[in-house]
Amino acid sequence: MNKLKLKIPEAQKQQLYQAIVTLFTVALGIVLTLGSQFLSDGFGLPAESPVADPLLGLGTTHFTDIAADSFTGAVTGAVTGNVTGDLTGNVTSAINTENIGLPTVISSDIAFGTLTGTVATIAADEVWLVHSVFVSVTTNFDATGDAALIIGDGDDTDGFIVLADAELQVADTEGTGFAPGWQGMTAATLGAYLDLNHNVFIYAGAETIDYTISGTSLTAGAATVYVWYTRIQ
Repeated sequence: MNKLKLKIPEAQKQQLYQAIVTLFTVALGIVLTLGSQFLSDGFGLPAESPVADPLLGLGTTHFTDIAADSFTGAVTGAVTGNVTGDLTGNVTSAINTENIGLPTVISSDIAFGTLTGTVATIAADEVWLVHSVFVSVTTNFDATGDAALIIGDGDDTDGFIVLADAELQVADTEGTGFAPGWQGMTAATLGAYLDLNHNVFIYAGAETIDYTISGTSLTAGAATVYVWYTRIQ
């Protein structure tokens, strides 16, 4: 009479072996736990309490301050507060988000329908180093007479930018190789604040940077004004 022989594949043997080991480990753990409890009850010994991590239940939103001698890796998401020390790598800063000690770029969209307005506001306790003011013309300015755009402040209304009608056109460049439609990079379009101060103008106190559009019967025109500055206080 032939005997039926079953051959178990090697992979299944390994799985069966691991299952037996796991079952034995669990059973041994239960026996040791019950034995420890029996001895504690029999001899009146205090039962051990599990050691809990006090930080575990706090969640990531609990922490208001994390200090480290060094940190390597990427920080993704918002960081609120100050970073002190050496920072190696890339920093992405959104436009219209003010930094202190690092350059900031703010923007303001202007159009022919609103002839005056404020581009930036400096508070009384702040100190700004204004590096540049740029204008990106996005729609040609059209008027019966010549259109014009000036940017300055309460002391000098065209202290930063002076643009004539020909410069308020999308295709206009400030010279060979300059980007079309961008103004505020040569002496011809700069006001006294930047032209005479080597591209640095300092505000130390309350002020606003304002624009004024002029022209007879304006029917079209739009631009974006960019102010590049570093706030040091």
